[in-house]
Amino acid sequence: MSPKEKLVEPKGEVLPSPQKILDMVFGFTPTVALATAVRLDVFTVLSQGVSTVPELSKATGAGLRGLVMLLDFLVSLGLVEKQSGRYSVTPESESYLVRGKDTYVGGFLDLAPGMMQDWLRLGDTLKTGEPVRRVETQDASEEFFPPLIRALYVANMGAARNLARKLGIGTRWRGLRILDVAAGSGVFGIGALLEDPSSTVTALDYPRILNVTREFAAKAGVEDRLSYLEGSLREVPLEDNTFDLALLGNICHSEGEDASREFFRKLQPAMRAGGKVAVIDMVPNEERTGPPFPLLFALNMLLHTRQGGTFTQGEYTRWLQEAGFKKVEAVDIRSHSPAIVASK
Repeated sequence: MSPKEKLVEPKGEVLPSPQKILDMVFGFTPTVALATAVRLDVFTVLSQGVSTVPELSKATGAGLRGLVMLLDFLVSLGLVEKQSGRYSVTPESESYLVRGKDTYVGGFLDLAPGMMQDWLRLGDTLKTGEPVRRVETQDASEEFFPPLIRALYVANMGAARNLARKLGIGTRWRGLRILDVAAGSGVFGIGALLEDPSSTVTALDYPRILNVTREFAAKAGVEDRLSYLEGSLREVPLEDNTFDLALLGNICHSEGEDASREFFRKLQPAMRAGGKVAVIDMVPNEERTGPPFPLLFALNMLLHTRQGGTFTQGEYTRWLQEAGFKKVEAVDIRSHSPAIVASK
């Protein structure tokens, strides 16, 4: 039955098709299949030219019957190609799912089983209000985020470079002192440095996470233009009149409203006249009816933080203006959400 077909009850009442709901019942299956393929190194083996089912079975340890089913499903998802009974990687899977490549994002899939277990407890969290697993404390962050941010570096570099270009970094805006707040992999600060060789970045984050920042800075060849502030954004002091640009990449959603508003107030004196703050996060529309990803991520924050959530452009605008920032605008960075940029 196609999604457009209707069901007709005996009384003659026309009902919409339940297909959308039925599709959601099996919505978890692509994630599980993809995570399994990554765990078995299917894409890595395919990239090495192994193409027949018997050869792939030997290389991955998977049985013939199940492996064919898995490969065919991956073909239907557009992640594997099939021709005359032989399989190969697609440009997308070769770029991002081959272990050992700098662009590998399989770290996301390694976290999938634990995330799915957390989501299965959503009902408990809705009743108690308590997260099933907190990730915003220092100990939890330093354990949870290092493998995740390695994949996020690849996923976010395009948005980081787009933001830098939209702000004119390296063209009409040069020689900046940039604060990368909760830097993680450092992708947003590094993206700016790649656009302008005369700018510098101060990366603020917990010590074990900054070890990953240093690693990516070295790989990008910008390690000599980064300095580091170790600690919590809530506690580390910031000198007045110091920074031209502050980058808040995917941190407000875990901090929550109160802590984000407090940090904006703390940040404002540290910005130079004409300086800018860029908030990069999951931003739903004002009515909170979409897009789906920011709303999905709000539930993810319910599961994993005490105060986290996702916030609209209107909310960020009010919070930044009450902290003393002036013009606030949305900047398209060709990502799931625009960046929210405010000026001092």
